[in-house]
Amino acid sequence: MSSMHTRPVRVLVVPGATEIAMEVRAALGHRPDIELYSAGIAEGTHADLVFARHEPLPMVDDPEWAERLGGIIRDHDIDLVYPAHDSVVLACAEAAATLGAAVVGSPADTCRVAR
Repeated sequence: MSSMHTRPVRVLVVPGATEIAMEVRAALGHRPDIELYSAGIAEGTHADLVFARHEPLPMVDDPEWAERLGGIIRDHDIDLVYPAHDSVVLACAEAAATLGAAVVGSPADTCRVAR
């Protein structure tokens, strides 16, 4: 057996202020093998209070949204992105190839049909 230490899986929940995000936090937040991060609008939400690691991110309809999300992913070496809003599910699926982390969800075509 290897005694090599591996770091926790880094999961980014976007946006962090939705009920879905709170459910993800409740399910994964106490696991020692997972490090939770959140991203979403900077003001007027509780995400920065309930997630130890919260990054500001513009609304999903902002033209720079995917680029900014990719920057957060790179800056924190995120492994998985968990979209926590219907619009973000589709946006993440459409940008998945350029984000630099795996997106939890279905392919973009499936997300468009479901949306």
